[in-house]
Amino acid sequence: MLAVLLALGLDDPKGGAVIFHQDQVPEHAELAWYLNCITPVNRLMRMTSWKSKLVTLRNANSEDEVDDSLLQLGLLAYPVLQAADILLYKSVTSAICSASAKLTNARSDRTTHVPVGHDQVQHLELCRDLAQVFNHAYPGRRKDGKGKGKGVFRIPDVMMTTHPRIQSLRNPLQKMSKSAPLAASKIFLTDTPDQIHAKIKSAVTDSIAGVTWDPSARPGVATLLQIYAGYSGEDVEEIAKRFSGSRGIMELKGSLSEVVSEGLRGFREEYARIRTEDGWLEQKEREGAQRAREAAQRTMRELREVVGTN
Repeated sequence: MLAVLLALGLDDPKGGAVIFHQDQVPEHAELAWYLNCITPVNRLMRMTSWKSKLVTLRNANSEDEVDDSLLQLGLLAYPVLQAADILLYKSVTSAICSASAKLTNARSDRTTHVPVGHDQVQHLELCRDLAQVFNHAYPGRRKDGKGKGKGVFRIPDVMMTTHPRIQSLRNPLQKMSKSAPLAASKIFLTDTPDQIHAKIKSAVTDSIAGVTWDPSARPGVATLLQIYAGYSGEDVEEIAKRFSGSRGIMELKGSLSEVVSEGLRGFREEYARIRTEDGWLEQKEREGAQRAREAAQRTMRELREVVGTN
């Protein structure tokens, strides 16, 4: 994962990005505990993520086939840990990225923005609410000592892409997920061109001739068009018009395979170059962990002071 993130270009030599493994910074778990203490259980029960996760893990057809009898505390409280991942770096003047796929872009002069997919918006809403509740309960003192402070945390804003939700290649009614048991349901950044071609060729669509943009009626075709648009920068409806003939779906799949493979070519070359450079990767890992730990410790010192546990 570290080599993947570096190959994507997230490493900023000017000090902008920080990449590290989450377990190298114990403050994540500590802050999660504080946030757990103010999080209502019924709020977590209303989160849709644990249901969709159980559907994926159980290979169920829908959320109707799972219930809370299968739910464990670690999964239920996971959104609180995600909130801690974000709020912990509220004071950093650079981007922070952990190998658990959290990316927070924070500036000292503006509110934090967090890029997420559609399914993570609810988690960001929880994160915002927890930050506000905590700041209200523990405002601290102003730096000049005159009156209450504004609290420890910034309130994060959601940042979404044009297509914030991509569906599974094998079940277009479910989202594409790296934890899905079926490899053919998803495209990995590290897939070879042949693997990409095979997965797209076997993608589930429908029996309707030609290609049209209709996410509700044709979710499988819509998924392919969204991926195409994401890599080409074209409008989905314009792409659909090019493949409106009777062999449109087959032609779309062939063209999409080429577009995705070419779009990932630069990444594949860089990943192949650095993945065996163990010494350099270990150095980057140490540097990222040190910078992240320093930032996390600053936040936790401030938090313990306002709570009174310092």
